[in-house]
Amino acid sequence: MILLAGDFNEEVGESSSGMDSLASTCQLLDVFSLRLGSSTQPATYQRGKKRLDYILMSPELLPHVNAAGYDPFGYRIPSDHRGMYVDFNINTLFHDELPSLS
Repeated sequence: MILLAGDFNEEVGESSSGMDSLASTCQLLDVFSLRLGSSTQPATYQRGKKRLDYILMSPELLPHVNAAGYDPFGYRIPSDHRGMYVDFNINTLFHDELPSLS
């Protein structure tokens, strides 16, 4: 299984994009495109209009995603990019209950 997240400085979904080629070759899904219904929105770079930050994952991981999203600009750390997150259900993902902490 693959989980690939980052500021890739190119839009996924563009035919000339290296990340789009990688996603297609490895059959990776764009979790935000699926969740938000848009491959171009929201813009993730404050001084631009493109979605350059995204998370690609193997299809087997998608059923285990509880939540995924982007933070507003500057929400957690000072940056010109949005923070992003994916919350997994670790019990179903790893097929086991976590031990209780002492």
